[in-house]
Amino acid sequence: MILNVFNTEGGNRIVFRTLTEKDIKRAKDYTEYINSIIDEDDYILMNKKPSIKEEKEWVKKNLKAYERDEFTIVAECDGKIISVAEVRKHLWRMDHIASIGIAIREGYRSMGVGSEMMKLLIDKARLMKCKIIKLTVLSTNKRAIGLYKKFGLKQVARIPKQIQRRGKLIDEIIMLKKL
Repeated sequence: MILNVFNTEGGNRIVFRTLTEKDIKRAKDYTEYINSIIDEDDYILMNKKPSIKEEKEWVKKNLKAYERDEFTIVAECDGKIISVAEVRKHLWRMDHIASIGIAIREGYRSMGVGSEMMKLLIDKARLMKCKIIKLTVLSTNKRAIGLYKKFGLKQVARIPKQIQRRGKLIDEIIMLKKL
């Protein structure tokens, strides 16, 4: 299902949609997308490239997750996967909190894709009746931190040397927003 269509200032048409059964057959495209971000060795926690089989399983798992309070959004430009984001409602005594995560392919950052994705994630968290959204971000990812601050997330913790990146240990930042 299409959630939003966004035209960038540069004239790119970005389609934001839900994950569908058809995505299982596109596991190779998902593998190429995530591996391109892993190759940058900069913006996400993943550092092991998944196989096509693993990505197929990831799609299947996330399709089933719709039955619970988890939601995946895919952004495409001319049929190319450029971003995937997730919102997950916590369980039990923490069911008022939703964790979010976004990854955007190089070449599509600073075009408004992250802002449009954040709007959709926040809306979905509200529909899940969450009162707080939470995320973690690498301290070196200044662009993402700026995006999150723009949407009212505030840093509540900085955990030193939690993430291995390029042979160094960097800080993990935890950010929250009350909805």
